[in-house]
Amino acid sequence: MRDAQSAHGASTVALMRVVECLIPCRAADALDLGTILRRAGAAGVAEPDLEAGPAKRGHERVHITCSVPMALFLVDEFRRLALASLPSADRTTRVDYGLAVAALLAGIDDARRDTPRRGLHAPDLATTRQRR
Repeated sequence: MRDAQSAHGASTVALMRVVECLIPCRAADALDLGTILRRAGAAGVAEPDLEAGPAKRGHERVHITCSVPMALFLVDEFRRLALASLPSADRTTRVDYGLAVAALLAGIDDARRDTPRRGLHAPDLATTRQRR
């Protein structure tokens, strides 16, 4: 029983850690932050708080800082946007949504592991552009 309690405590601590990542500007532009924060709060996200600002390097990225539960909510939002955009959006927009999901998941993984910060997770936009 003690192991189960300590495991639960560890998972609670992991949820309150900070996630940082860089997502493509086009993906960030698709989010209305006010609406996202209201929907996250209504969905029961523990800390529906999100900071978004320009990346220090690279003008095509936005720096995102949030809690793990908020990052998971954003992953779902980007997946929803990607599915909703299938009939109308161009391929590059859908790829940017996928890159945002990948960056958020990598940031969540680092927060969960509490690994030393080795740099923010950012998709390689130059490589992605070459494949288009």
